[in-house]
Amino acid sequence: MKIKGVLFDLDGTLVNTTPLILESFRHTFKQFGMPVPSDSELVAGFGLPMRTAVTAYMPDEMADEFCDAYRAYQRTRYDELIEGIDGVGETLSALKRSGIKMAVVTSKKRPAAIRDLGCYDLVEYFDTIIACDDCAENKPLPGPSLMALKRLGLTGADCLAVGDSPYDLQSARAAGCQTAAVRYTSFDWNFILNEGKPDYVINKMTDLLTLIDTLNKQED
Repeated sequence: MKIKGVLFDLDGTLVNTTPLILESFRHTFKQFGMPVPSDSELVAGFGLPMRTAVTAYMPDEMADEFCDAYRAYQRTRYDELIEGIDGVGETLSALKRSGIKMAVVTSKKRPAAIRDLGCYDLVEYFDTIIACDDCAENKPLPGPSLMALKRLGLTGADCLAVGDSPYDLQSARAAGCQTAAVRYTSFDWNFILNEGKPDYVINKMTDLLTLIDTLNKQED
């Protein structure tokens, strides 16, 4: 079947929030008097809901307070540390013009997701946004991806999912989508390949246009 829709992860895929996230974690662990995990350990939790990620480092009863402090600090560094990703706006605009339906599927809460997208005027391109507070399941489970498909009125076979973490790819594959990993991920690349098992790899976001064009021509 032709690709009629794309499910995008947000952090690390459409916007580069890695410096912001790492700095916010470092600050908050120090604030709580806790050892600061290595960057690679922190990155391994990217793509999961934050509360899920932090419970690897603390008792469950501390997690909510930690997350609140993290978010409070992050708001003070947001504009300074968030970065755009080359080719994203160009790619989304081209997909929109070609009639491809698009969704964001993120483990962030909705207000933060909207803010990220709004920093680079990306909200207008998306037909729906699925945040972690919209669905009972979270990545890597299929629930968020299935919800996005339902809102787009498409099936998994109609869609390609693009992400930078294995959790993005696992969720989308379980919902029946083909998957593409972005090569500019902060994750260890072997971890992406072994755990995410992407169908395709794109080196830069504009490569997505060529990939979809190639896949759809095969169906002609």
